[in-house]
Amino acid sequence: MLSPRLSSYWINIFTPIPASIARPLVDGLSSEVVVRDPEPARRYGVRPVSYETSVKLALDRTSQGAVETLWSGSLSAVPRGTPSSDKLEDTEGMLVDRRVLRLGAAPESVYAAVARIGGEEGWYAFDWLWELRGILDRIVGGQGKKGDIDLLQSICRNMVGHTFCPMGEAAVNPVLSTLERFPEEYEHYIQHKRSITAS
Repeated sequence: MLSPRLSSYWINIFTPIPASIARPLVDGLSSEVVVRDPEPARRYGVRPVSYETSVKLALDRTSQGAVETLWSGSLSAVPRGTPSSDKLEDTEGMLVDRRVLRLGAAPESVYAAVARIGGEEGWYAFDWLWELRGILDRIVGGQGKKGDIDLLQSICRNMVGHTFCPMGEAAVNPVLSTLERFPEEYEHYIQHKRSITAS
């Protein structure tokens, strides 16, 4: 089982949530958080909704594109010397920082430059990590190939002890651990296009 610190790094890599926010969330999983006393909701004028309603609202917002999916624009990720924000607002508990750069280039050429990211030219950083995620997505998505397990092991083992970045080893350890403990799960996904538990 991963420690809360390593779990928060893993969350930071694969989701929009930074490790600094993920860590207390992971720590909180060990505590009972179901509130049964109605008094605080009454006192602060909060009207709780059901789980089903909450999920429906979240999915509605996601389908409308109203949910922030990237943290690259957050203040914590802005390098020093970056021009001031065009729009900074505190909305629904999120600090939203928007920056706009107006270009003289045609929209088609800007789109072409963005569309090249992650293709043959690779990513801005962590090419190997995106390759690792792509293989995992392919396996779980039912498109796994016979050599994918060996490829996963090769990428992971090449990172262990060979990187200056502690995030590198933190990212591959869960993959190596599941490959060692549950190899039959990976093999079943590749052969049958689904999890053993779904059989």
